[in-house]
Amino acid sequence: MAKKKKKNVARSPKKGFGLNVQNIKAGIAKAQKLLASGDSKNALTQLQELDKLYPDRPEVLKYLAYTYHGLGYSALYQLNLEKWVKAATEDSNALLGLAVAYLENDRPSLALETFTLARDKFAKIKEDKEIEETIAELEQAIVEISKQLGMDAGDRTKQIMLLHEKAMSALALNNFAETRQHAEQLLEIEPNFAGALNNLSFAYWFDNQPAEAIALTEQCLEANPNSYHALSNYIAYRTWQGDREGLEEYAEKLKESRDSWQDDPDYWTKAAEAFSWLEEDDSLFKLYKVAEENDKLEKLMGIFYHYLAAAHLRQKRETEARSFWEKALEKSPGLDIAEENLEDLKQPAGKHHSPWSFSGDRWLFGAMQKGVIETISNAEEDTGKLKEAASLCLEKYPELKILIPQMIKRGDPRSRSLAVLLAEYAKTPELLAVLKEFALSDIGPDDIRHEAAALVSNEGLMPAGQTTMWIQGQWQDIFLIGIELHNEMVDEHTPETSKLLEQGIKNLKGSNPEKAEEFLKQALELNPEARDLKYNLAIAYQLQDRDEEAEEICQKLYDRDPNYPFARIALAKYHLDRKEIEKAEELVQPMIQWKSMNHLAFHFLCQLNIELGLVKKEIEKARSWLNIWKQVSDSPNIEYWEERIEHPGGMVDELLEEDDL
Repeated sequence: MAKKKKKNVARSPKKGFGLNVQNIKAGIAKAQKLLASGDSKNALTQLQELDKLYPDRPEVLKYLAYTYHGLGYSALYQLNLEKWVKAATEDSNALLGLAVAYLENDRPSLALETFTLARDKFAKIKEDKEIEETIAELEQAIVEISKQLGMDAGDRTKQIMLLHEKAMSALALNNFAETRQHAEQLLEIEPNFAGALNNLSFAYWFDNQPAEAIALTEQCLEANPNSYHALSNYIAYRTWQGDREGLEEYAEKLKESRDSWQDDPDYWTKAAEAFSWLEEDDSLFKLYKVAEENDKLEKLMGIFYHYLAAAHLRQKRETEARSFWEKALEKSPGLDIAEENLEDLKQPAGKHHSPWSFSGDRWLFGAMQKGVIETISNAEEDTGKLKEAASLCLEKYPELKILIPQMIKRGDPRSRSLAVLLAEYAKTPELLAVLKEFALSDIGPDDIRHEAAALVSNEGLMPAGQTTMWIQGQWQDIFLIGIELHNEMVDEHTPETSKLLEQGIKNLKGSNPEKAEEFLKQALELNPEARDLKYNLAIAYQLQDRDEEAEEICQKLYDRDPNYPFARIALAKYHLDRKEIEKAEELVQPMIQWKSMNHLAFHFLCQLNIELGLVKKEIEKARSWLNIWKQVSDSPNIEYWEERIEHPGGMVDELLEEDDL
């Protein structure tokens, strides 16, 4: 039998089978195009994806490094250059690039070591006079640094400096294991070296070992009382723990602004960080003034301007805050926390979380962060499980009792939301008091504070009634109610009944009440006692101008269960339409004291109370109910009621608008 000839079939490369160089080139070309258009962030995403698919490729690492550099991610810039050097050992450009990165990142010993290695390894570099001059300057800089440290410039000092710079580089990448390794090696040589003690304290701190971190900082301050890093770290650690006693002494030392500190950009940053932990906004403003008066503004890094911007916004100086956040991004284009605060400010008044000085990983980190998030995530949206999960978190991590109040007051959006959730479900007396204070403050979005207010009112800590709250960027009087809102529906249905109900509601929304009536009546044949089916049938009748039949259904539903909110509100609306104001109020007033209510029913209750206020010419009461409604809803009908309050007129004819269904 003759053999069949094999066809030449073009096969697409598969992951894991060889390397598709064309894909790499195409990916880099796409990133180059994005970089050329100024879209550095998407270029970075493109290069990161390439790096995942084709790890350790020199051409990818090269562009990754320089894209990180353009965005101000100095630690990742250095890291990717280090990877490039390992992946391309004979590439002089890689080695020189790394040497320059060390120089830019204030790693003079590593820079000297790398420049020297490049010179000795590559003949063309050996002949470069500019590099020889750089090496000579670095050698002299090492001598000067050694003098400042009170050490000679011998091999022992060089080893200390190399280990210190390696520890700092690891710390900048949150590589705490490597930080500890280098710092501990250094401390074996020089037990009281301030930089190593500070770096090691950070490594212990973020490994959830605060006692060890504080002990190391105290050791550092005992041996090096003028270490501004240690002063700032000590303030941060103690404040995080909720222990501020005696910290004024350490803050005062930072305010001295010693001449020997002022040329170090780190001093300004660490002092600003400490004052931010202490919430000493005036101290931050004075620190900036000192820098300005001493011509040191060029020393200020992007993160300093972020701290300064947050302080200004805390003082309600939004224009200054925006300006300094923009300056922070000008100095450090990749400073996410500054960009996120600015983006938050673009939201309407009443939705702002800003300002927050610290990102979420300064509040929760390491094993505690992972444990809390996993515990809460596993509970999903089950109320019973969430209560158990919140209590479990507080039991397992007692620090949360101190952290939750700080996270609610000062956290970023995710930290604040998590803290509020933990407080709401744990419901300890201490945390309920925190929620009450938060509800009555001008911090955070209106809806979260209103939710907190409703909960503490429900718990009896805030009486229902008129109160003053920060709403839409100003203090306003609102009518506080302590109703816990939920999305639970009491009636249960078979799948077949549920489908018929869905079709009925769909037709109600589609302005086809006759068709809706058909589906709802079919559903009632399967479940004759279902209240939601009867209530929606009443709506179908009402939309067909069959008001008597609709009201009869609502009355029967109310007689059967006075606590069925939809029927109760509907009857009140009928009374109001007939100008039977007292009867309407008799139905709705007791509902204000209810402990819980379906979210949609509360939506209708707010509208009815707004209309009641307008009918009785109690405009402020109507406005108060509108403000309550705004905290829990973004209904398109809000705009209509805002207009009605500003220009009181006739009443609406229908109980429900289509958008309410």
